[in-house]
Amino acid sequence: MVNPDIACQEFIQSCSEVCAKNVHNHCLQDPETWHFTLCVDDLSFDDAEAIEYLPGPLPNFHITGFMDWNHVVALKSGTDMSDVVSRLQGLSMKIDVNDLNQNLHMTIYKLRGKSGPPYNMKQIEFKRIKEMAEKVDSFGTAKGTRVILKEIGGCYSGSDGRFYRILYDE
Repeated sequence: MVNPDIACQEFIQSCSEVCAKNVHNHCLQDPETWHFTLCVDDLSFDDAEAIEYLPGPLPNFHITGFMDWNHVVALKSGTDMSDVVSRLQGLSMKIDVNDLNQNLHMTIYKLRGKSGPPYNMKQIEFKRIKEMAEKVDSFGTAKGTRVILKEIGGCYSGSDGRFYRILYDE
């Protein structure tokens, strides 16, 4: 989980100002769930329980622009994740740090299925946001605050009863 600095918050606010309200309201990722995904894998309950995170500072994610993806508005980070990955212990898989570094992102808008505004309208608004951002000098940073494990699709608070575990909280 992350805490965006003032520059990043202002940039995200400027995104919402150019996005049609119905798309913004439907597609915005809840700010309480903004995060950078370290890995995705099918883990057994026992495998997930065996994972630990060795204490140490979480990074400031330097936002460098957008991922070149049409289905989301995702902020790209140029932060090297080698130290963070080395602190994850007990993984049953190997994380390719180079791949992680190339795809490291924080999603701020998602298509969110077929409900809400039409698909093409969502894509048009996502494109408007990205075009606006071409004029931005600084996207800011987002400070890592927590490392969690959760099921894909599960609630970020664990309140839905699905697997959720806080590994580290700064």
